[in-house]
Amino acid sequence: MEDDHNFHRSERLMRIKELLSINNLTTQEIRLRLELPENQTRALQRDLKLLLERNDIEKKPGGKYAIKARKASSLNPAEALAAYSAARLFFHHAPEYNKHYLSVMDDLSKKLPERVRKITEQMASIYLKKSGTRQQSRSLEHCSIAWLDGHWLKFDYHAPSTGKTRSVELAIYFIEINPHNRAAYAIGYHRNTERPGVRVFKVARMRNTQVLKETYEPEEDFNALGFMQHAWGVSVGATEKVVLTFKGTAREWLLEENLDARADVFEVQGDGSVRVELTVGNTTEILPWIKGWGGWVTVESPIKLQELLIEDLKSALQNYQR
Repeated sequence: MEDDHNFHRSERLMRIKELLSINNLTTQEIRLRLELPENQTRALQRDLKLLLERNDIEKKPGGKYAIKARKASSLNPAEALAAYSAARLFFHHAPEYNKHYLSVMDDLSKKLPERVRKITEQMASIYLKKSGTRQQSRSLEHCSIAWLDGHWLKFDYHAPSTGKTRSVELAIYFIEINPHNRAAYAIGYHRNTERPGVRVFKVARMRNTQVLKETYEPEEDFNALGFMQHAWGVSVGATEKVVLTFKGTAREWLLEENLDARADVFEVQGDGSVRVELTVGNTTEILPWIKGWGGWVTVESPIKLQELLIEDLKSALQNYQR
């Protein structure tokens, strides 16, 4: 028993040093990272005391522990900024606490310079306190397992627009992150429906996910990026030409969004206004973006999109007429 106890403790000491080589952490944060029950806090405190006596770690002002020697960043400033940006986006994307997410954020932080790493330490501290039902995390984990191991995924899918739930069996071809709301979507072949085919499902709306034993092979000629080519976010469908006219005051903001690179046509007119033509699959998804430009934009076509926007604006105006 004594040998077994020493083995577990030595393993725990190594893990503590590994965690502190990435971030400065409090006792409570270390306990959460190691997924130890609260009644083992005293044992953890003894571990930290031993590491302090060995001079492996030091205690910082504010109660955080740090490793004594950290390697200097191997990244140049531009690379460090890219790694930090990825960690920051990851932090915003994470729906609720998930140890796998935290592990990846730690990996991204490892090579960062000390000044930048302080920010990622704060991110990790906040992330540790994230709560939730674990439903989204569990669904995302099952999606990743099903996708990477090539297994069918079964789940109940809840549609807020109808309030109905249906059963789905999906062969995931890839996972997409919506650039507008940073939510994760699973795209793949949906078989248990009247019209089987490639469909898009929001991970947060999945319930009772189950990785089936049955495996699949993705279609050889399926091009994921080609499939999403004209999606404004993640929704796909028959493509339509959307023609917009922006006031001249919007031009600099449009260029900052790189809309000139995405548009089929980006022309500055004689009066200073900007004519933009876009090819969009499922125009419903572009509507919130258009509304965000307020009076700076006019929808020229398609007419049905123009009419939908007018109805939405009328409805919004009624909220202020009282």
